Amino acid sequence: MVTKRMGPEKSKEVLNAATEAQVDAINKRVRMFIDYKKYSMHTFGEMVGIAAGGISRAINPEGKYSMGIDKYLKMFIVFPELNPHWLLFGEGSMVITEEYDTRPESVKGLKVEIEQLRSENQRLTHKQEAYQEILSLLGSNINLP
Repeated sequence: MVTKRMGPEKSKEVLNAATEAQVDAINKRVRMFIDYKKYSMHTFGEMVGIAAGGISRAINPEGKYSMGIDKYLKMFIVFPELNPHWLLFGEGSMVITEEYDTRPESVKGLKVEIEQLRSENQRLTHKQEAYQEILSLLGSNINLP
């Protein structure tokens, strides 16, 4: 079977359409995140450094405005709970949550580990003080005539 290759203009057109669809999907997820946070366009825009009009144009379904990568990066800095994988690819959950294991055996294990770390810290502090004393003595001996 013979396949016909796309010309450069057609390839560019297909790539632009795919990229445009991806940007639209990302911008829809930005809108979902804004709604989730219950921010106004103005407040959200101020937080990430985009004029409210720019946000509106980006998330408007008919809009073709694309925010720069710096704006998306700023979103991840301002909102560390925003899941980058979700925003960019639509996979996973919108927000990153930290779940803590509060079972008694886990807490007990952590308490033991904390106590061990405290003991190790104290041991190392004493060792450091001893080394400083040795250095001090060596330093005073070097200055002798």
